[in-house]
Amino acid sequence: MQNSSHIEGILPQINKPGRYTDNELNAVHKDWDGAEVRLALAFPDLYEIGMSGLGLAILYAVVNKLPYALAERSYSADIDLEAKLREQNIPLWAWESQRPLKDFDILGITLQTELGYTNVLNMLDLAQISIKSADRQEGHPIVIGGGSCCANPEPMAPFFDCLVIGDGEEVIVEILEQVREAKQKNENRKSIIVRLARISGVYVPAVHASNDTIKKRTIPSLKLEDAPHPPIVPLVEVTHDRLTVEITRGCTRGCRFCQAGMIYRPVRSRSQEDIVKLAKEGIAASGWDDISLLSLSTNDYPDFPGLLNKLNGCFASRRVSISVPSLRLDSFSREMALALKKIKKSGLTFAPEAGSQRLRDVINKGLSDDDLLNVIKMARENGWKLVKLYFMIGLPTETYEDLDAMIALCRKAAGLGISIKVAVSPFVPKPQTPFQWEAQNDLQTIKDKIGHLNKGLKSARVQFKWHDPESSALEGILSRGDRKLSEVIEAAWRKGCKFDQWSEHFSWPKWQEALAESGTDIPAYTGARDPKQPPAWAHIDYGVDQKFLLAERELAYQSSVTPDCRTGECTGCGVGCRVAGQVKDQKVQEVGKVEEAEKVQKVERNIEDDGFGRARKMLPQAAPLAKTRFRLKYSKGPEIRFISHLDISRVWLRAISRARLPIAYSQGFSPHPKVSFGPPLPLGITSRGEYMDIQLDRPAASEAIGSLQAHLPRGMEISAVKPIMSNARSISELAEAADYMVKWQGDAAAIRSKLEGLPAWPVKIMKKSLLIEADIRKQVMDVIMAEGGFIVRLKMNVSGAKIGQIVNALTGQDIEKGRVDIERIDLYSLAKQNVRSIADG
Repeated sequence: MQNSSHIEGILPQINKPGRYTDNELNAVHKDWDGAEVRLALAFPDLYEIGMSGLGLAILYAVVNKLPYALAERSYSADIDLEAKLREQNIPLWAWESQRPLKDFDILGITLQTELGYTNVLNMLDLAQISIKSADRQEGHPIVIGGGSCCANPEPMAPFFDCLVIGDGEEVIVEILEQVREAKQKNENRKSIIVRLARISGVYVPAVHASNDTIKKRTIPSLKLEDAPHPPIVPLVEVTHDRLTVEITRGCTRGCRFCQAGMIYRPVRSRSQEDIVKLAKEGIAASGWDDISLLSLSTNDYPDFPGLLNKLNGCFASRRVSISVPSLRLDSFSREMALALKKIKKSGLTFAPEAGSQRLRDVINKGLSDDDLLNVIKMARENGWKLVKLYFMIGLPTETYEDLDAMIALCRKAAGLGISIKVAVSPFVPKPQTPFQWEAQNDLQTIKDKIGHLNKGLKSARVQFKWHDPESSALEGILSRGDRKLSEVIEAAWRKGCKFDQWSEHFSWPKWQEALAESGTDIPAYTGARDPKQPPAWAHIDYGVDQKFLLAERELAYQSSVTPDCRTGECTGCGVGCRVAGQVKDQKVQEVGKVEEAEKVQKVERNIEDDGFGRARKMLPQAAPLAKTRFRLKYSKGPEIRFISHLDISRVWLRAISRARLPIAYSQGFSPHPKVSFGPPLPLGITSRGEYMDIQLDRPAASEAIGSLQAHLPRGMEISAVKPIMSNARSISELAEAADYMVKWQGDAAAIRSKLEGLPAWPVKIMKKSLLIEADIRKQVMDVIMAEGGFIVRLKMNVSGAKIGQIVNALTGQDIEKGRVDIERIDLYSLAKQNVRSIADG
């Protein structure tokens, strides 16, 4: 069963429908019937969040390279779409084929945050798949979970058939091979699940005994062929709209609160050659103008200045910027500041985590106040006006003296003449960390601490924000929960809880009801734990030894710092990178240190000469050249009718980048490409008369502009390219009227007759949430008979109703319910009452 016709019918009725359509660049479409194993990868959040998920993108790439398998994607339905799906009994689908998720062999779901658990249940239910593993029947897909929350999978165990512990790149292939073989032998669903239980790193709650240990799967290196290339490029705006290149996985800094730093060990870094290759090919295939270097601690990458130098050599002339999201205070140098100030315009972000030196030693940060203040001073000297600082509150051994130290530190930082943004989050003890046995501050204590900080941080130069205490309290309950909590999760979902990570949707009272009704003892989950008692996740082995975690806990209480094992002795964490006590060979790293300053200075020189990611300010403007400005006419077909005007403009800019056209830029501090567009086309309406003007910085033939067609998504077709004079009137100046073809089987002659006989035609319309009256007679110039409907000619410079509202009034039909199709035919100028296409103007 395919959903296509049903989906098309509901998209006009929902918010941001473009995020539910399948027309992204580089998405993989494989033959359904030709695939022996079909996998749907689901991210339990909105599309604009899920598209930033690197783990899902990696698995998507790995699976679709297999000749016998296909992978497609799915994301959570927003509230309005969910209502339509339930109302019309339409199952949630996979984006590429629009087939129901229940039609796939395997459904893989990302478990990235505990606050997404109710969304998992909601996706399963919308997909018309039983939410509990025990209730699933033959024909239901095998439901598999994976992600960082598998550090303690027990609260969600009853909802999954299998859970993958650790890296998924190799495991997913083994899973697919087993399912393929089982299908060839016509084995039933239960037999397939038993097969999967034999795979290392796969946890099957219904099969494995309580004393079975599931060891994490770890890939030895980051393989180039596993990277998501070419990257999928969304047509709508998403949260992280850039190319992501994972440069390092794992971290050995040993922050005692940090789950990621423990479960993703050992450290595995890509070579500079592979990073540059992925960056070059990714930008060429996407047209993005920003690259994010992903790592738990980016500036710990070996010879990071050398990497910046190489990237600068590739992208300085292409106006591609580099985002460095994770910066550590103790490895941030003046040379680093000189390099970064050319590529990071907004602000710097650091995470001291605690306000006092004592407490930073407890959590193994090992930073002094002077470390932070020197970096703030360095940032100000190098032109930054804003620094963001992240802290946690409620850490083990924290007192109000530590909070006062945070206040004093932030005030000192602001006193250096720079704006400080302070954000605090309540500490949540996480499984597989040295603090997994610690108590979490109760809700009132956290609120009192936030109030204390809010009062103390009031300053003209300090902005203070905090994470919601209630959602942190829930995260704490779930993160160290056992299988009993699955009943609470289900009860909360049935009460309407979903999108719990979104403040506008999170309902703490509903969760309190679910907890109370189940008789859950909240302090038993949030309080201190006895290290002698095995936790709910004792059978999940991420490689870091429990003895090591306990030893680190004891060192925390002594305020003792454990050095990073990459540059010192092996600390014997259990991962087994090398023999405990052995010191890592420093020769290569020492050479890197000797050459670091020289390389950073070279980066600085290259950046000054070429401009890293941005052009130099106030370049002299060249005189207009012949055939440097062009006007394009293009169509917007049904495939992209739900992509907004702003998103279409981004599609064009990326196409220009991929085509390597020499686009001209404006002058000033923040240069913009010289392109302009016609009047916006409302969502849901197609067009064969859209226009764009483009200015190049050197002459080109019209054929070169036409080459853009190869870089456009389905549904966008260039129909004409024409060089225009540099002083030609803009599209917005020329567009005084537009023709719209309305496909309708009613009496169009009666509409025209009524229009001609009325001096005014007032209609009630909604405008900015207000009901107002508009006279559409002032907007409608004519109604022209046409085969299959009629053409409406509208004045473009008269404010009032939108074309959809006008057609609703003329026909008495609601176009949002899919009963009327509208297409813009062309835009016209009205010089001397002569209607003339702007393509000729």
